[in-house]
Amino acid sequence: MNRQLLGLTGAFVASVAVALPSSTANSTRVTAKQAALKGIPAVSNAAPEQMVSRLIVKLRSPTASELVRPMSASRVQALSATAGVGMKSVRPMAGNASLLVLDTPLHLSEARAVAARLARDSGVEYAEPDIMFKKVATPNDPRFSEMQWNLFAPSATYTGALTPAAGGGTRSATATGGANLPLAWDVTTGHNSVVLAVIDTGIVNHTDLNNAGVTPFSETYVPNGRFLAGYDFISEGAGGLPTNFVANDGNGRDPDPSDPGDFVTTQDEMAHPLVCDDGQPGPQNSSWHGSHMAGVAAAMTNNALSIASVAWNVRVLPVRALGKCGGALSDIAEAIHWAAGLPVPGVPTNTTPAQVISLSLGSDPDVPCDGTMQSAVNAAIASGAVVVAATGNDFRPDAISVPAKCTGVIAVTAHTINGENADYSNIGAAGGAPPQPTISSPGGGQPTLLGRGGPTDEPSWFGYYIWSTTLWGNTTPSSGGGPGGASTGPNLSGFTGTSAATPQVAAVAALIKSMIPSASPTMIRNFLVTTVRPHPAGGACALPPPMGFMGQCGPGLLDANAAVRAAALVAPPVVIVQPQNTTVFEGQTATFSVAATGAGPIAYQWRRNGTPIAGATSASYTTPAVTIAADNGSTYSVVITNGAGTVTTSAATLAVAPPPPPPPVGGGGGGGSLPFWQLLLLAALSLAARVRASDRTQ
Repeated sequence: MNRQLLGLTGAFVASVAVALPSSTANSTRVTAKQAALKGIPAVSNAAPEQMVSRLIVKLRSPTASELVRPMSASRVQALSATAGVGMKSVRPMAGNASLLVLDTPLHLSEARAVAARLARDSGVEYAEPDIMFKKVATPNDPRFSEMQWNLFAPSATYTGALTPAAGGGTRSATATGGANLPLAWDVTTGHNSVVLAVIDTGIVNHTDLNNAGVTPFSETYVPNGRFLAGYDFISEGAGGLPTNFVANDGNGRDPDPSDPGDFVTTQDEMAHPLVCDDGQPGPQNSSWHGSHMAGVAAAMTNNALSIASVAWNVRVLPVRALGKCGGALSDIAEAIHWAAGLPVPGVPTNTTPAQVISLSLGSDPDVPCDGTMQSAVNAAIASGAVVVAATGNDFRPDAISVPAKCTGVIAVTAHTINGENADYSNIGAAGGAPPQPTISSPGGGQPTLLGRGGPTDEPSWFGYYIWSTTLWGNTTPSSGGGPGGASTGPNLSGFTGTSAATPQVAAVAALIKSMIPSASPTMIRNFLVTTVRPHPAGGACALPPPMGFMGQCGPGLLDANAAVRAAALVAPPVVIVQPQNTTVFEGQTATFSVAATGAGPIAYQWRRNGTPIAGATSASYTTPAVTIAADNGSTYSVVITNGAGTVTTSAATLAVAPPPPPPPVGGGGGGGSLPFWQLLLLAALSLAARVRASDRTQ
């Protein structure tokens, strides 16, 4: 997504930039969606075919050696004869496939023909080109009310700033499209047992993300708190481009998911137009896309800084699979495997597997979900992970992107502040034929029909965007950006797109998983889909063809509050705050407490050294006066029960210390009251000091 950064003056100049995606700003051109509504032929904007240099091939019966090493020369020679082109084996892949490089790069249509010939071989399960994918672009946090309409209740009024270019001031609108988080947060803000993987461009150090490596600023990501170590899956030869061109960090795969920037120079576009040219004049600045998505989902919240996020307490696993000019199918598929905790040849095991995987990326909508991506999705879902992906930003009224169109994926289209489908967002084919979007989520931008050309259809208004965490840098993390290129370090930027819509759905899925740890991907999907709000009346998704796209936008708008409250009705108890170790003096009492969520009513039974305590049946328990002999070292836990299940907390240990000595009486050196003669002396000295001060001021 090409974007421009417009610096603001006044109160926002030091910390905020507006991202203006050129593909979604107001335009006089007739998009495919607009053409469909007007009943006129759409102007073809088909991009030239990308060149393909690698194929993914899965054999029906690979040898044990082929699962861990490149194919033998004899095997490759036989496959090359079938394909009619020369190939070499590169490496085995997750899912028991192999990556092969073509001796001569081919146009995509030619590569598909080669893959089709290979697939007719009885010993081949599937073969496909290794194509390139693109990114598709009430807390006390001060920016929540100023910027984040997407988290508002749908009845709330959002007032956002207009940039100086639009005359300044503010503009207000009802946040009909808000995801309804404030009431959801009363139920849950997530649990750190849940891991959400963001497969994207990587991550940067930011005060509202990991809050590390910021002062002084470091270009190398520092795992900290809820933000985990992650991995970089971009291979050296991704996309058949020059070595490490896509990676842009000097090497291939490694345990460092730092985002070095995905900036593209004019020279890059000229040298590699089929994958790097975005159709806009001039260079492309770094997007910091992965950091933006991570912040939308799970930025630090309720910390009196910057923005809020959907799931405050879940952990984030940054997985880098997109770089300069996109990312390769083979790298993205293996990133999905690894994120879900599945093995990938040559890569260390992921010790913090994700229960939710967010993919704000996609292919051309006409690309099918073939073997490699569908196999990766199937494996992730089978492991228990929810897979959420963007439908894409191609203005298509009839097709969605891979991996959103893969079976089992929660496919996210986007809507604007008034709830209307965003014009850029891909939707399904007429008649409801699959694949179709699963749900619509806030993505900002220009509405398709309802409100188009109205007051909220304004790219200079904060309410046009989804705001989140980025950097100022135009190129590298330490580079300058903003007005005059003078600003560096952490920043906030506004994006529009199904990219920004996707992590909101993923994060609500993580909230549900926090409440019901045993929830399957299908169960979580059902909670999301059955609790949506309807598309707004008069909007494109509520009107039948040819006036609109009814049946092509998914069942409705994301409603986080309705989803988590539906889950709460069947949720077993989940411990949010465990009892804590406590130290008291002999003769005092000790109080232990616990916090839990789950379907009500919730019952508590405290235990001392594993034995139930009579009458201790509330969320807190206070002991009688304790003694060293009887109580020092005793442990306290609580069994929490509701209609859906039972959980036992960890045990807290009570330490009992000897009582402190009594304070000395009289004027001795440890405190106590002063003798009467000392009080008189102090009073006299104080009076004399006031008299002298008065004499000096006259």
